[in-house]
Amino acid sequence: MEARKRLRELVDAKEILVLPGAYDALSARLAEAAGFPCVYMTGYGQSASKLGAPDVGLMTMSEMVERAKDMCAAVSVPVICDGDTGFGNVVNLVRTVREYEKAGAAAIQLEDQTMPKKCGHMLGRQVVDAEEMVNKIRAAAAARQDPDFLIIARTDALAVNGWDDVEDRLGSYVEAGADMVFVDGIKTLEDVEQYRKRLSK
Repeated sequence: MEARKRLRELVDAKEILVLPGAYDALSARLAEAAGFPCVYMTGYGQSASKLGAPDVGLMTMSEMVERAKDMCAAVSVPVICDGDTGFGNVVNLVRTVREYEKAGAAAIQLEDQTMPKKCGHMLGRQVVDAEEMVNKIRAAAAARQDPDFLIIARTDALAVNGWDDVEDRLGSYVEAGADMVFVDGIKTLEDVEQYRKRLSK
């Protein structure tokens, strides 16, 4: 898909890419109309707008895919979609990747939280063993049909275990096949500096 190729171009440009969080097809269209080159399908936004509830793993995979499909159909710009933890184990994750890809997503973000997961702005998050997430990333990379469909590996380990674990995890996630990485829980300028120092390899 052209949107996926465009997202790869935007990422490879090495410039800061500002992505507005959209919660439905209309908000995605508004973001596109405002001139943003890409849209992010926020998980919390889906749970809040559909269920009126916080992002604590209440949305099912099929519900998230349906909303992703609507958003992707409404815009011409790439849409990065929150895939939570893959909605289960490795087998569930394989189906999740394929369904998001069929929905038209340009990328899927997968996180290493335990289930039920929580929004990154909430307290009490826990992370799975790094090897479990490595296996999920390998499965996700193998499951995609379009090589331009990006796999984004998110870790919530910063709030749980600190920067050393974050660095170790994300290095192993990239080796497993993640195209991009994302550290959740950045709060200070010092965190931003650590992000740059440790992960700009």
